[in-house]
Amino acid sequence: MNAKAIVLPVHNGRRGHPVIFSSALYGELLAAPADKARRAVVWAHSADVLEVPTDEQGVVLNLNDPDMLRHANGKDED
Repeated sequence: MNAKAIVLPVHNGRRGHPVIFSSALYGELLAAPADKARRAVVWAHSADVLEVPTDEQGVVLNLNDPDMLRHANGKDED
C-alpha cells in the first residue's frame, strides 16, 4: 500500500475534518493564503488524498457555528 500525504474523513459523500497532512506539506500549508491554506493544498495534491469513509456525522459539522454547536450538544431550543 502506498502512503498518501493527506488523509481525510468522508461522511455521506462529504469531506470533513480533521484533515491529516504529512509533515512534507507543512511548508506549503504555511505559505498558502491563511483563508484557503488547507483547501489549496488538498486541491494541489488531489491525487495524493486518501478518503476514509465514516458513519460519524461530526466530521462534517461546522462547530464554529453557535447554532450547530448547540445542536451537536443536544441543546436545541424547543
